[in-house]
Formats: sequence, C-alpha cells, structure tokens
Amino acid sequence: EGDQKCQPEFGTMPKLKPNQKASSWNEDGVRAMILGAARYPLLTREQEISLGRQVQAAIAVVMELIAAHPSDLRAISGDFDAKGIKTSGRLKPSVRVCLPFAEERQSKVLRAGERAIDKFVSHNLRLVMNVAKNYRSKIDQSNSMAYEDLCQEGAAGLVRAAEKFDPSKGYKFSTYCYWWIRQAITRAIANDASAIRLPIHVHENISKLRKLEAQYIQECRAERRPFSRQELACRLCPKASPAEALKKFSLLKQSQLKIASLDIPIGKDFDTTILELIPDEDVDVMEFAQADFLADQVREVLGEMTLSDRERLLLSARLLGGSNRMTLSRLGQVLPGASGHHLSRERVRQIQHGLIRKLKQNSKLRQLSQGL
Repeated sequence: EGDQKCQPEFGTMPKLKPNQKASSWNEDGVRAMILGAARYPLLTREQEISLGRQVQAAIAVVMELIAAHPSDLRAISGDFDAKGIKTSGRLKPSVRVCLPFAEERQSKVLRAGERAIDKFVSHNLRLVMNVAKNYRSKIDQSNSMAYEDLCQEGAAGLVRAAEKFDPSKGYKFSTYCYWWIRQAITRAIANDASAIRLPIHVHENISKLRKLEAQYIQECRAERRPFSRQELACRLCPKASPAEALKKFSLLKQSQLKIASLDIPIGKDFDTTILELIPDEDVDVMEFAQADFLADQVREVLGEMTLSDRERLLLSARLLGGSNRMTLSRLGQVLPGASGHHLSRERVRQIQHGLIRKLKQNSKLRQLSQGL
C-alpha cells in the first residue's frame, strides 16, 4: 500500500536509553523532521495515478455541490473556477464544508480525495527537504529564514502540486511537484528573507546576474584579461543600449546590498555599535573640540576657586545642571542650613547672587569669556 511505512532511509529511529526522555533526542527539529519523512517510501507510478484520480474526483464533487448549493457554499465558491481549484491549499477545508451537503457516494469520494492529498504530502516530504537544502546556504548569509521555514513553504507548494496534478498527462508526480516546491520557496525568500521586499522579477534578474558574473569572472581569469562592468552589463541586457544596460546593472548591484542593524555590537569585546562610529555631518568637529576644551578649562578654574560646600552644590545643581537643574525650592531642601533647617527660596536666591558675583570677579573666567 502507498501509506505502508518502512524503515527510514536517512537512519533508524534512535532508541531511548534508561532514564532518558523522548524530548532529549527530539529537540533537534530538523533531525526529527528528516526521520519522520524517511518513514514513508516513494510512491509507485500506479499509486500516483490512483491518488491523482482521487484528488481530481474530489474536486469535481466539490464543484458539483457548489453548483447545487450556491447560497450555502458561497464561502468556498471563490476558490474554484471552470478549470478546477483556483486557491492553493483549499481542497481539504472545502471538503469539510461540503460534507454536510454531500450524499453517501459523494462523501466517500471527498474523504478519499482528502486522504490522497495527505498521502501525496507525506510520501514526498523528502523531496521538499532536498529542494530546500539547495537554498539553505543562500539564506544562512542573511539569517532571515530558517531551514524549517523553507521546508514549510515547500510543503505548501507540494500541496498545491497535489491539487493540480493531472495523471492523464503521463508525467511523474515528483517531476511535476518539483517546480511547485521550488516556486513556493523562491517566493517565500523574495517576500520574507529581506527587510525590504523586492518584486519577483528583480530577484530573478539578480539570480541571472550572479550566474553571468560567475561565468564572466572565470572567462576573464582563463583569458587573463581585465574585468569590465560595461561588458558584463551588455551581457545582462543584450538588447539595451550600453548606457541603459550599465544603469540596470548598477541598480541590480545596489539591490544585492544587505541591510544591517545600527545596533549590532562590533569590536574585539563587542562593546561598540555601528551607530557610534557613524559621524554626524551636521556637527563641526573643530567647534566641538573647542567647546570640549573650554569646558575642561572652566572646570579647572572652578576647582581652584575657594567656594563653600553650599556654593559648590548650588553651582553643580543649578548653574551647571543644564536641562536637569534644580528649582530654588528643591535646592532649599537640599542645601545644608543652620541647625538642620531647610533654606527658603529667597535665601537660596541670595546665595546664588553671591556666587555669580564671585564668578564674574574671577580673572581667569573673564579671560575665557573674552576668548569666546
């Protein structure tokens, strides 16, 4: 039978050791998926024809029921047209919706078609994983899609192939479903593998450019001649003018650039981010350095001045506090007063005025202010 299980071709199911939980070897999702898919043998030609006919018969019954009950089955009528099923992956949900309206003979056909879809998928999952493996190296560079995600997208393409397979045309199902699996994976990569989604035809042109570029580099090395962007652009667009071909070539090369987060830690100890290394073009470096030097000079002069503890606290919290400077009322609660009492706002203002007079009378600070 088509659904008869056999020994895995990718390895045997591991035996559990004493006191070992089943989840200990099942934590690797890829390994478990390979072992599960390997338990199903490939379908024979006769089995593919039989299952394909069951699926086509189920689709025909669904279309008959939609025509017989248009108002009750309006929800699934848009998934089918005169050529058959139109929306991918909608046969099994449509079967469940149609079962209450089907006769006994029709119910058997619908359930047989549902089981046929499951058999097509379970017996061809190894092909899905084999196709996804070819795209894994491309995805690992961007770290956007995992191998399991690629297999999931390929399985969706396999379901679509099972719904569209016509056994009367004479080709094998594995040959037919390969292109559906590949299309599903490539479209998933185009939609999800990059932070900026590019159209499908752009991805196709990028793939074509990579192949031409690799071939052209080999030719240049073999003939020992220099690499020419113009020549490669003309090979990419032979019908376009040299200027248009070079423009399209430049756009495709820009589309290949990868997007990196500015917050990625870099450096030997990973203590720096890319954002910290990008210069601000709106800031004059000389003015910034001069302001930093002047601030150091002011701090040095203030450190040499004879100030009381209250004046130094008021200087740092009020005059040099910037946007976080304290109010007079708050300073009255912080500054030390006589006998442990708080200072009034007026008393804090008086201390502040006296401190400002001291700063104005300092000769070094006057010289620094004249230098500005």
